[in-house]
Amino acid sequence: EEAAKKKAEEEAKKKAEAEAKKKKKATATPKKGSKTTAKKTATPKPTPKPTPKPSPTPKKDTRIEKFINAANSKLGCEYVLGAKGPNKFDCSGFIYYCLRQAGVSGQRLNAAGYSMKSGWKKIESINSLKKGDILFFRSDTNKRVNHTGIYVGGGSMIDASSGNGKVVKRALSAYWKRNFVCARRLWNE
Repeated sequence: EEAAKKKAEEEAKKKAEAEAKKKKKATATPKKGSKTTAKKTATPKPTPKPTPKPSPTPKKDTRIEKFINAANSKLGCEYVLGAKGPNKFDCSGFIYYCLRQAGVSGQRLNAAGYSMKSGWKKIESINSLKKGDILFFRSDTNKRVNHTGIYVGGGSMIDASSGNGKVVKRALSAYWKRNFVCARRLWNE
């Protein structure tokens, strides 16, 4: 009886070991070339993340924009004959200062001198102006160029005005249209 009991225990033990081996093989990944096919459980695929849209690259300021931004930043600054900034200007000193802020170097000239810069495209019609053009005027009593300003678009200019005593933005009124001599365009942007 004892021998039979021992034999039954050994058989039960072998059977348990065989079952454990079968289980282990069923969950193991078969080797390449192996004919054993273990039952695989499907692994859920990760949800693809949406491709983020590239954020727009901030537009770099063009030299025209820097030129006009410099002019706008000085609105209200005092007019002083012969001054070239940073907070007091005459009309040609104002042009000189704004050009330097836009990265254009060169010597300081008076309005008539700037009007004769041959390297800058000459614009002879007030109807052909573009933003950033440098404007040149005479007066009703003086036929030579004696004033300059910056065309900012929309029929307006910014200039250092002796009559107003400060840097102003104003429309190209009948007076300015009548006394327009030319403009110079130095930007190819």
